[in-house]
Amino acid sequence: MLALRSLPFALPPRRLAKVQPRERRRWRQARVLVRGDFVPDVIVACVGEPLRIIFRRQGGPSSAERVVFPSLGRSATLPFAEDVAFELVPAEPGEYEFTCQEGILRGRVLVVPR
Repeated sequence: MLALRSLPFALPPRRLAKVQPRERRRWRQARVLVRGDFVPDVIVACVGEPLRIIFRRQGGPSSAERVVFPSLGRSATLPFAEDVAFELVPAEPGEYEFTCQEGILRGRVLVVPR
């Protein structure tokens, strides 16, 4: 596993998501609560493994009504108190930032080699 402390440009994450394997389709799944921020704000995934992030908005600023993955060119509307699935298969190691529509709330998917 990649140690985040060895990366001089990365801030230590406040909260890491535990990604749960899903048996049928082999999707890994992480849940993110949207309040005054994203909880957790860092999700660790592996290259080539399908990842499903379940966002659930429970409050926060009005800009939290939408989650945006700028580097992927994708976004999703987050209705209050409803689960919204966001699926991706990371092809390259690196960081994929996600934000609210105004960029106030921030999180990231950290993709590591297998």
